Amino acid sequence: WELVRYYQDRPGLVDYTLQKELPRMHYVWIDPMTGEPVVEKDLIGSLLAQEASSAPQSILPRCANQSLLADLLQFLSAPEHDSLIRRQFHMAAQTDRVEFVLEPAAGSVLVKATLLLCLPHPSQGMVQIASLHASCQFVPQA
Repeated sequence: WELVRYYQDRPGLVDYTLQKELPRMHYVWIDPMTGEPVVEKDLIGSLLAQEASSAPQSILPRCANQSLLADLLQFLSAPEHDSLIRRQFHMAAQTDRVEFVLEPAAGSVLVKATLLLCLPHPSQGMVQIASLHASCQFVPQA
């Protein structure tokens, strides 16, 4: 319930989602009436704003951003020596693609992310050595 409380206490995340994340990320809104996907960003922005104004306590517009990936990234880059992203080798994870699938009928957000794992190279800068595909689904009512 900590994550639910985090979003409940931060109504400003609606503006962050609409102004910062929506323009640069990929979003899909599953229409609650038809089940059809909506991918037009202007329409999704309007739907998120409508959700936020008609149901001010709704978490969906507040959590539809990369904050949902914070715990995953922290786990992947933990200071322990057996973490996937090893800081002692100056390894880094770069975001390649992030997609949010919003299902208002279910009250859920599915985040699908592709991260590029990179190591520094003396003459080539950061060099990709692997890609990581991760997803997480947030369903606060569950």
